[in-house]
Amino acid sequence: MTPKDRPLRDRLLDLDPLGAEQRRELQSTLAELFERRLSPRQRLGLLLPTAAGLLGAIALTALAVSEPPTTPWTTRLTLLVLALIGLFWFLACGRLLRRGSLHLVRDRNLLTSAALGFTTLQSLGFGALAARDPERLAGLLVSLLFSLLAAVAFLHQRGRASELRLREELLRARLRPAG
Repeated sequence: MTPKDRPLRDRLLDLDPLGAEQRRELQSTLAELFERRLSPRQRLGLLLPTAAGLLGAIALTALAVSEPPTTPWTTRLTLLVLALIGLFWFLACGRLLRRGSLHLVRDRNLLTSAALGFTTLQSLGFGALAARDPERLAGLLVSLLFSLLAAVAFLHQRGRASELRLREELLRARLRPAG
């Protein structure tokens, strides 16, 4: 592994004036601060989006491919976009299950960002439908509610991540040698 392949965080730690003992303590405390092992209940809870993502991706791709030639291209595109969303959830949740832990900043940022992006995309789709057919307004309102919930989760996670980063900096300041 070349120095450029190492994560920026590790390269910055090399520049930190901490001794070997302090660096080990910092790494250990940071691991405790940011990384959480998944409990059996959490693992079980991740099985649903993992399985649903894979099954949804397979089923929606099969539908997009097997639709009759008269099917509008927008329908095929929608099915393929939904299949990609399912594939994302399969890969993201499967990675967490395989790893057996959750990084409280990196993984949660990814999941909440994806949820907000996907619900926003859904709202745009329902908005386009409602613009053509006012009877579809209920679908738009429901999708906007889901977007609002995803935005709240996203903002909550950003606040939590900021708190964890602040705790990391306070820990670094406490371990940094005086002088």
